[in-house]
Amino acid sequence: MFECQARPRPGRRGAVVLGTKYGSVSLDGAMWDIYQGDIGWNVYSFVRRADTTGATLNLDDFTQALVRRKLLSNDK
Repeated sequence: MFECQARPRPGRRGAVVLGTKYGSVSLDGAMWDIYQGDIGWNVYSFVRRADTTGATLNLDDFTQALVRRKLLSNDK
């Protein structure tokens, strides 16, 4: 399971990221921090570093970022 989110602006609440920071990656022209957590199964969160008002993202890019880091098997 994984999720993508943007960092909340100061003074605003955002989604809570589970786990600890694992690393970062550049995808679709933006930098994302990757967090890894465990809630009985592995959870990966991608948190966009910069604000945006919208984006068109390819889910496979995020999945392959996990595969390259050996966090997710390529056969799943």
